[in-house]
Formats: sequence, C-alpha cells, structure tokens
Amino acid sequence: NGSIISSAIKLDIFKAQAGGTITTSAGKIFLVAFVPTGEQVISIRVSGSGGEKNVSWQWVPEKSITPRITYGRAKPEKYNYVDNPSPLIKDTSGFNICRQPLLNGGAYTTAWKQQDSTLIIAVGYGPAPQDGSTNEAIGHLENFRKKNFGDVISTHKLWWSDYFKKSFIAVPDARMQRYYWLE
Repeated sequence: NGSIISSAIKLDIFKAQAGGTITTSAGKIFLVAFVPTGEQVISIRVSGSGGEKNVSWQWVPEKSITPRITYGRAKPEKYNYVDNPSPLIKDTSGFNICRQPLLNGGAYTTAWKQQDSTLIIAVGYGPAPQDGSTNEAIGHLENFRKKNFGDVISTHKLWWSDYFKKSFIAVPDARMQRYYWLE
C-alpha cells in the first residue's frame, strides 16, 4: 500500500531461509522465504502491520529473453534475435499460472497459490513437442499442499541442520573463517 522506505532482509544459512522486514510509508511487512528440503516449491510467508496488514501479491511477468542480451553481453541485432511469444496469465484449477511459450516449441510455467499468509510458487518446464509445463508446476503445488506445513518445516530444519553440521569447515585463519561465513 505504501511506498518502500527501507528493508532489512538477511539470509540465515543455518536455517536455510531468508527473512526480514520491509518498512513502507504505511507500515511494515514481515517475511520469511525458503525452499523446503525435498520440495519443488518456494514458500514465502508474510504478515503486515499498520496499513500493510492486508498484504497481497501481484504477478508481473518479464519478457523471456536470453540472459546474454538482458545482461548486455550480446546485442539482439547481431544475432537476429527474435523474442519469445508473450506470456499467458490465467487461473487453472484454482491456481494462478503464467505460461511462457518458447520459440523452440517448449514452454515453462510458473504457478502460484496463496494459502492464508503463505504464497507458494512452483515452476514446470515442458520441452517440445509435448509441453507439460503447466501440469508439472501445478503438480508440485498440489503435492506440497497435501502435506502438513509444520511437518515440512520440521523436516527442512532437521535436514538442513544435519547438512550444515556435516559441511561445516573450520579454517585456522580468523580472516578466512569470516570470509567462509560470508560466502
């Protein structure tokens, strides 16, 4: 609702999640985002205060362009680059989808659904000649929604804690150890 004034979002490598606060002229938005272990979704939980109590999401698709061009490594005219078709946004089986057809005949689909204060997002890819991208993305969401969210979080925390302990290294140089933690 308000204009963004500041944000403080940090990556917690021990919990394998990002979280923080976005402060606006109308209030604050609190968020926690993570990719649950073993799931093909992104989960973003939000809440708000003040004029930001009713947080809502809006999907704004970008054009599907090769990163060589979007990052300025190549000029479109040099390669006679032809844009992919425009994305198609619609509601399918109660899920919001954005299907991006590709010139090669395949496509990818981003599907999302808001459950209470949590937004879940999944992506599917369908190579040519059969494009199953929408079914794949919706399938990821349906599988995730069948599970108890508390159980998913517990599994994620346990797996990541085990992984973190096994992958931790100690470096005898304090400066290098700090660098390791930053990376």
